[in-house]
Amino acid sequence: MIAGTDPAPSRIQGTLGVVLADVPVAKFATLWPPTLSRGGRRWVLANVHDGVLDQADVQLDLAVDPAAFSADVVSARGSMRYHDLTINYFSGLAPVRKVSGTATLKDKRLEFRPTGGMIKSTQVVGGSLDITDLGAPVEWQTIDLTLAGPIRDVLEVIDVKPLRYAHDIGVDPAHVARRTEFNLHFRFPLLRNLKFDDVEYSVRATLTGAAITRAAIDRDLSDGDFALDISPPGMHLQGNGRFDGVPISIDGGVAFKPKNGPRGRYRVVLTIDDEQRRRLALDYLPDRINGPIGIALTYSVLDAGRAEAEALLDLRAASLSVAEAGWSKAPDAPGTGRLMLDLVNEQITRLPEIEVKAAGLYGKFALALAPDRERIRRVDIERLVIGDDDIAGHVARRPDCGWQVDLHGPRFDLSHWLKDSGNDGLSQHSDAEPSLLIDAHHWVV
Repeated sequence: MIAGTDPAPSRIQGTLGVVLADVPVAKFATLWPPTLSRGGRRWVLANVHDGVLDQADVQLDLAVDPAAFSADVVSARGSMRYHDLTINYFSGLAPVRKVSGTATLKDKRLEFRPTGGMIKSTQVVGGSLDITDLGAPVEWQTIDLTLAGPIRDVLEVIDVKPLRYAHDIGVDPAHVARRTEFNLHFRFPLLRNLKFDDVEYSVRATLTGAAITRAAIDRDLSDGDFALDISPPGMHLQGNGRFDGVPISIDGGVAFKPKNGPRGRYRVVLTIDDEQRRRLALDYLPDRINGPIGIALTYSVLDAGRAEAEALLDLRAASLSVAEAGWSKAPDAPGTGRLMLDLVNEQITRLPEIEVKAAGLYGKFALALAPDRERIRRVDIERLVIGDDDIAGHVARRPDCGWQVDLHGPRFDLSHWLKDSGNDGLSQHSDAEPSLLIDAHHWVV
């Protein structure tokens, strides 16, 4: 040491410029300093494979220890260009292949911007893969990929463990056709022992012309234009399509882990005419109802194949007729209805509540179907006010295919009903000359 001079510094600041070209991704481990972004380095080396780093221009800020002949990387900045990478963006899901694009390193962030790539047959059309908080005790990975391709491939991508999205919303990818554009989002800490509960994730898709065979009650959905959002709590679907050819609008969703209440609930709006009711096997009173009926349906998915539905009916455009009571409603006259339905395996088993209102008509019923679910077995009448009649009771199918009628009420003119007793208007299928057994109280002949 020379007298009067300052001691040599223990650390010297410096900058190192690195330019690379045509470097195989397999050599990343030897080029990425172990002390620079430990979590990001670990994730990239474990999940980015294949392909070539076409060009890299990186500036490293160093802290040099002259005594130890060593240097630590304090920070880094630069840009890169790459092609044909394979990226495992989330464990278990199909990787992104043939990824091309650019990357930027700055401000403790490593930002990948893919311009091309594919998952199965879906094409990467945009997105980002960002590693943030470089050098911090916990670094973070955020992935947003926008892809376009067949809806079937998209559902297959998200239908593997631990997601099982398609499985949870009750859709078999093999039954779905047409194309979509969708966004995959993941955000998670770069930990050695990452737990699935630590992962933030979502799927957002725009479905165009979607078609699902046997979507519900063995009927097909077609021409579907929907917005689909999926996240850990559940799925939400909104849009328009055709159900067995009938135009519908849908707004609903599924809860993946419901604590109480229904597992799923959908609100469906449609209008069905006579032919469409026959095609959907909903024409239980074909001799009494004619014309279009507007339906606002709330469908709730319960458990073990069970479901229930509430249907609010707009009867204004329909004509209604109960000739036995001398009552009818012309089209354009106001009329409403409300139906509650119980379903098992998407088949109607019971209608525990039916309410109908129109000028000169009020009825509240419950309806049970025969085991074949095509014929009415019993009608319980809480109250029926029609014309001059005000009655309650029940009508039940007898073993001989006739009817047992048990009615009571303050006003009941039986003469009109007896004239038409041979007409089995309560069934989709008429039986030949059904017998009729009546037990009535407080009635007028």
